[in-house]
Amino acid sequence: MLAAAAASAECVQLLLESGAKPAARSTRHVTALLLSAIEGSVDIVRPLLAAKAEPDVAEEGGTTPLIAAASEGHAEVAAALLHAGASLDLVTEQGVSALMFAAQGGCVSIVSSLLQRGARADLVAKSPENPCGTALIGAARSGSLEVIAQLLAAGSAINGQRGDGTTPIIQAAWNNHATAIEALVDAKADVNHTDKTGMSALMRASNDGHMDAVRTLLKLGAKKGLVATDSATTYNATTNNATTALSLARSNKHELIVELLQAA
Repeated sequence: MLAAAAASAECVQLLLESGAKPAARSTRHVTALLLSAIEGSVDIVRPLLAAKAEPDVAEEGGTTPLIAAASEGHAEVAAALLHAGASLDLVTEQGVSALMFAAQGGCVSIVSSLLQRGARADLVAKSPENPCGTALIGAARSGSLEVIAQLLAAGSAINGQRGDGTTPIIQAAWNNHATAIEALVDAKADVNHTDKTGMSALMRASNDGHMDAVRTLLKLGAKKGLVATDSATTYNATTNNATTALSLARSNKHELIVELLQAA
């Protein structure tokens, strides 16, 4: 495993030829294959797989080599693992799959490979705080239009929520991806959906000073008069049951957004 961690393909090959066991793992179930996948060392991954290293062995948090490769955006490693039969829909202890990680990273080639092999586009992460939530929410976070299109074609729920009620369009607004917002609305996203604290996409964008997102949302029919319903919404000093997009912009001194909202 030390040779794999150091990304030394020559050392790994020598060890394998000397009888080293590719299945060896640490007390936390970390394997040479997992370390190589994290590092993106495809020249180590391939001989390990050829030596019958198991592609689905996960460390104690549930991360498999394929999940690691997808998370780090290592397309060649992911391809090698898929060719070796790595399972598509295994998840971490938080319920995050390789597809979710690849979508969040905007990794078009990995997303495409996973979907072509039948990866599920409808999985929902177990942890409500996890930023992925669903693959489409992850894609909205990255802003990748190509990944968004692939996931929608594969049946991802346009208004699918993670545990806190965030939907893809709210996530796109949160990250100021105006073109992603447009693509999601074209696919019938609910522009006025609110999360479990009553926050809409427009509120999130207004709170964070995302002018492009605010302008796009208003153009596409976002309601500026929606009121957050949960006093636990503590993203600014004045949050209370009367929180609106305008009050959020004002309290955070986003003056141009205040003007835009007032003029809408």
